[in-house]
Amino acid sequence: RLIRLINDILDLDKIQAGMMDFKMQPLDLTEIITQSAAASQGLGDQRGISYVFTSSVDKAEVQGDHDRLCQVMANLLSNATKFSPTGGRVEISISRNGPGFRVAVTDHGTGISEEFRDTIFDRFTQAEQTDSSRIGGTGLGLSICKSILDHHQGTIGFKSEVGRGSKFYFDLPERIDPA
Repeated sequence: RLIRLINDILDLDKIQAGMMDFKMQPLDLTEIITQSAAASQGLGDQRGISYVFTSSVDKAEVQGDHDRLCQVMANLLSNATKFSPTGGRVEISISRNGPGFRVAVTDHGTGISEEFRDTIFDRFTQAEQTDSSRIGGTGLGLSICKSILDHHQGTIGFKSEVGRGSKFYFDLPERIDPA
């Protein structure tokens, strides 16, 4: 846990100092999602969580850093898995949203109480502090996601209902081929 905390702090500091190297290239978001879900399957298996992916688009091409967008997905999938009831499912979707695409990760867990909603993307914030010993984590994952997506000219947000679950989503602009 200490190593994870140190790595998360270093990532945030690098991003905020403009020292993190982003290798921007054309990417298909479907591939990012598929790879990330496969990489998260071990955590899902430990909790009996299944990942269900749906897409309403044929191709979702963006300009981005593969590793950093996988990091965003890993954080969102990890949170959704940790806050889902054992034996539940996490839904992942991609859809068109305005001039770009929306990726959403939905769990059916505890939801986020009102008191944490305004600070959920701040450093060292966890939605349910009383559950932190059971849930684990550094409280930096969503802050890192926001910083990475800001660098991609993207946005991140969420919808949540206490006792019913949460949907975290991010939007990225579509990659347009230069003519």
